[in-house]
Amino acid sequence: MSLLDTAAFTPARPVSAIVPCHEAPEALALTLAGLERQAWPRELLEVVVVDDGSDPPLERPACTSLDLRVVRQDRRGFGLARARNTGVRAAAHDILVFLDGDAIAEAGLIAAHARWHHAVADAVTLGFCNYVSVAGIGVEAVRARPGSLAELFAGRPFDAPWLERHMARTGDLTSRHDDLFRAVTGHNFAISRAFFEEAGGFDESFTRYGGEDTEFAYRAQVRGGLLVPVREAAAWHQGRWADGRREKERDLDRQAAKLADLIADPGFRPASAGRRYTVPRHVVTIDAGHEPADRVVQAADALLADPAADLALCIEVPVARCADRDGIERRFGHDPRVRVAPGAEVSGEAAPAAAALDAFPASPVHIALPAGAVAGPAPAIGPGAIARLAAALGEAAAASAVLDDGTRVSVARAWALNRARRAGGRAADYGDSRRLPARVLRGRLGFSGGHAPGPARAAGGRTGAAPRSRRSQRAGMPPRRRGALAVLARVWAEARHVRGLRTLWRFLRWLASAVRWRLRQGRGWAATALPAATPLPAAGAARPEPPLGARIAVLGPRARAVFAASSRVMHEPGARPADVTVADSAAEAHGVRSPLVLLRDAPSLSVPALNPAVDNPIGWVRDVEPRAAALGPARRLPPGVTARRTVARGNRAALRHCHHLEDVAAFHSDAVQRAGTLARIAAWGVPVRLADGDAALADLLGAELHALMSADVRHADGAAREAFSIATRRAALRSHSLCARARQVCEAAGIDPPAPPRISVLLATCRPGFLTGAVANVARQTYPRIELVLALHGPGFEPGAVDAALARFTHPVNVLRLPRDQPLGAVLNAASAAAVGPLLAKMDDDDVYGREHLWDLALAHEYSGAALVGKFPATVYLAGAQRTVRCRAVASETWSCSITGGTMLLARADLERAGGWRAVRRHVDEALIEDIVRIGGGVYRTHDAGYVLVRHGDRHTWRRDDADFLATAEAVHAGWQPALAGIEAAPPPRPTTGT
Repeated sequence: MSLLDTAAFTPARPVSAIVPCHEAPEALALTLAGLERQAWPRELLEVVVVDDGSDPPLERPACTSLDLRVVRQDRRGFGLARARNTGVRAAAHDILVFLDGDAIAEAGLIAAHARWHHAVADAVTLGFCNYVSVAGIGVEAVRARPGSLAELFAGRPFDAPWLERHMARTGDLTSRHDDLFRAVTGHNFAISRAFFEEAGGFDESFTRYGGEDTEFAYRAQVRGGLLVPVREAAAWHQGRWADGRREKERDLDRQAAKLADLIADPGFRPASAGRRYTVPRHVVTIDAGHEPADRVVQAADALLADPAADLALCIEVPVARCADRDGIERRFGHDPRVRVAPGAEVSGEAAPAAAALDAFPASPVHIALPAGAVAGPAPAIGPGAIARLAAALGEAAAASAVLDDGTRVSVARAWALNRARRAGGRAADYGDSRRLPARVLRGRLGFSGGHAPGPARAAGGRTGAAPRSRRSQRAGMPPRRRGALAVLARVWAEARHVRGLRTLWRFLRWLASAVRWRLRQGRGWAATALPAATPLPAAGAARPEPPLGARIAVLGPRARAVFAASSRVMHEPGARPADVTVADSAAEAHGVRSPLVLLRDAPSLSVPALNPAVDNPIGWVRDVEPRAAALGPARRLPPGVTARRTVARGNRAALRHCHHLEDVAAFHSDAVQRAGTLARIAAWGVPVRLADGDAALADLLGAELHALMSADVRHADGAAREAFSIATRRAALRSHSLCARARQVCEAAGIDPPAPPRISVLLATCRPGFLTGAVANVARQTYPRIELVLALHGPGFEPGAVDAALARFTHPVNVLRLPRDQPLGAVLNAASAAAVGPLLAKMDDDDVYGREHLWDLALAHEYSGAALVGKFPATVYLAGAQRTVRCRAVASETWSCSITGGTMLLARADLERAGGWRAVRRHVDEALIEDIVRIGGGVYRTHDAGYVLVRHGDRHTWRRDDADFLATAEAVHAGWQPALAGIEAAPPPRPTTGT
C-alpha cells in the first residue's frame, strides 16, 4: 500500500485533471470515458481539456457527465508544454493531475494520486502506463465496462511501462541517484499547484516532441520535490510504444543540445572545458566578510577563470558595506553568471544562501566559501577546487571542510537546501553529511591523500566524459562504436552506486531490464499477452505599528474590525477618556461622553484599516507573466472576463506574480470585507480590476481608488502595469492606513484630526537661473504639509527675482543666504537647522519632480521603517543633446544604497544621529548614506516614477559625461519626454537668465 490505506482515506480536497489534446477527438472521447469511471467523488473533480490548435477545434462532448471545460490555444509547433501551463492557469483547484489526451485512466487513478497530495505538499506522484492497441474499443465499452480496463483489454498485445526500468535501477526511486527525475513522464503524473508554480511550470520554449517533462522534473527535483512512484495510478496508452518511434527518436535527438543546456546533470551534459550553459551546475556563494572589495573581485575572477568549473557566483556583501556592494555590482553587471546580494555580518561560517537559490534556482550543487580563501595572502583554494569539492560530496546531501584559519567551506545539494528552506532545519537533516579534509580544496600539485579527479571525471563526480582529446577522437568514430561506448559509460555510472548485496541486486535487475529493453527495440518488440485478469488496486520580527495620533476607543464587533490591525485602540472605557469613540450603533455607545462616530451612520469608515508596516509594496515584482488571478472560481467571473488561476487572498507572493487581479462581489462575504481586502492587496502593489464594476464600492474604497480599480488594466504592458500599480498602492496607503482612518474618524467626529508630519524641503542652489523652476517643483507637490527651506548659496540672487519666484508659493518659506565659499554639506546643515518639520527632503534645483513625489517618499518612509529613503534616477534628460534616456531597469521597492541625492528623505532625528551632513563640497549624498549605514539605519529605494534627473553638461556636482548615459541607456528618446517618468504637464528644464 502507498502512503495511506485506501479504506482509511477520506477525499476532502478537489482535483483538476488537465488533459492536453491536438486533433484526436476519438482518442479524447475514450480518455474522458475513463475519467467518468473514477472512484472519486464527482463534486471534487473538474476536467480541463486544452485544445492545442486543433482544426477544426475540439468541442465539449454533449453526453459527458464530467465537470468539463475546453480551453483553446493557438498552434505554435508541438505545444504540449504550453498546453499544460494553459491548463494549470484555467484550473480551479490545487491538486493537479496531468493525463495525456490518449491515455485512459483506470478507476483508481485520481484517488491514487490525490491521497498523496492530501498529506505531502511537495510530492510529484508518477503514474504508470501500459501501451496497448485500442482498435475496436468504443466509448461505451470503456464507460460501461463491468470491471477494470485490464479485464477489458485482456488478451491484447501490450507493452509494459518503460518506467519500470528506472524503478529497477533506483529501488523505486529510493536510491541516491542524482537523476531520479528521468522517471517522470508527462502523460500521467500529479503535483500540487503551489509546488508546480514554485518549480516554474513547463518551459514553453519546447516546441518539438519530448524533453519538456524531463526538464520540468529536473527542476522539481532540484527544488526538493519528493518523487513518488504510484503503481495504483494506472493508465492505458492508446497505441503501442513502437508506433511512430522513429519520428519521436529523431525529435528527441534534436532536443539533446537543448536539454544539455538546461539540465545540469552529467548524463545530459558531458564535461566540456570552457563551455557556458544557461543552467550552471555549481553555484558558489562568496562571503565578502571584511575582505576589501578588490580582493573580493579578485576571488570572483579566479573562480570564473576555471574552465572546468561550470559555475555561477553569488557574491554576498554585508549590509553595512553598501558602497562596496554597488562597486562590485558595476564590475560584474555585464556577466549573467554573477549576482551580488546583501549579506549578513560576518559569522565565520559560510553557508549556501537563499539569495543564491533564488538567483540560480535550477542549479543542483551549491557551495559557500569566504572570499579570503580564494584571494587572501595564502589562499586555501586552488585551481579545480570546485569540481573536486562537488565530487567529494559523493552521494551525501551536504559536506563541509574547515580551513586552517577556522573558516568553513560548505557544499550541499540544492534539493536538500530547498527542502530545509520549506520545512525548516539544515540541508544535512535531509541526508548524509560529510566532513572533508582541507586538502580537497588545494590545487592539483598540493593535493594529497588520493588522486584528484582528472578531466575524465564530470563535475558531479561521475565518469561521464573522457578527456578532451579522447572526445575528439570519438567524434570520428562510426555511430555504432560511439553508441557502444556510451552504453558502457552508462553501465559503469550505475555500477558505481553498488554498496552491498541489496544495491548489487538492484543493479543486476536494472541491467537485465535494460538488456531486455534493447533487445525488444531491436526486434520491434515481441508481443506480450496480458493475462486474462491482472488485478489492479483500487484507487522575521515585525516593526512597531505606527501611532494613531489620537486616543480612540472602539465598541462593537464592526468597530473593532476597523482597527483590528492596531493594538493602540481602547476596547472598553478607561480611566482616561478617549479623544473619539467609534461604535457600531447607539446601543454599544450608551453612556459614552467623548465625541462619537456611529458606523451605522458612516459606512465608509467601517472598512478595516491596514497596517503599512505589514501591508506594503516591499519586494514588488516588476516582470510577471501576462496572467490574471481571482480570489475565487473563475466561473463566477462575468462573461468575457478570464482568470488563469485562483489565489488565496492572503497569498501575497502568488498575487504579486500575477499580471492583475480580477474581482467580483461573489468572492466576498459583503462589500465592507471586500473593500478592506482589495485595499490591502492594492497596498501590496497588485493591480486590481473590479470585473463587475460595482459602483457601490466607490464610497467604501474612496473615489480615487475606485476609479483606478474600475480601469481596464487587462492588456497593460510592463510600463503601464507598473504605473497603475504605483497609483493604486499610493491611493490605498493614503486612504486606508491606520493613521488615515484615525484622521477620517476624527474629522467625522468634528474634532481636529492628527496632521501628517510636516516635510521641510531643503533646496540649496547657487544658480539664480534655476530658481523659478526649482520653486515650481516644490509648489507642484500634493503633499499637504510642506515647508520650503531655500538656501541661496552665493551671489546673484536679487531680492526682486526671489520674491517673484515665491509669489505664488502657498506654503511656509524660510530663505537663507549663505556665502559661496561654504561647502555644500555646510549649506545643507544650515538649512536643516532652520527647518521646522520632523522630516527633511532634499530636492535639487535643476531636476524635475512629479506632483506625488513627496507623498511617495513619505509613504515609503512610513511603511519601510528605513532611516533614509529615495529613488533611482531611471529617467535622465540630457539638456545639451536634447535626449531623454531610460537607464537600465533596477529593482524597486527594495533595500538598496543606490539612490540619488535629489530624492532623499529622512527624519531629522536620524540625521542628527548620523552627525549631520558632512561639510564637503562633493559627494555629500554618498557620505550621508555611509553615515546612515554606520549608525545601523536602513536605506530604502522606492519606485522611480515622478523624478527626472537633468544633466546640463556643466558637471555641476556629478562628474559624468552625457556619453556615459547614452552608452549605458536602455532606451533613448528625442526631446523632452517627462511622461516616461510618469510626469505630466511639466515644462522642459532650462535656466531663465543664466547659470
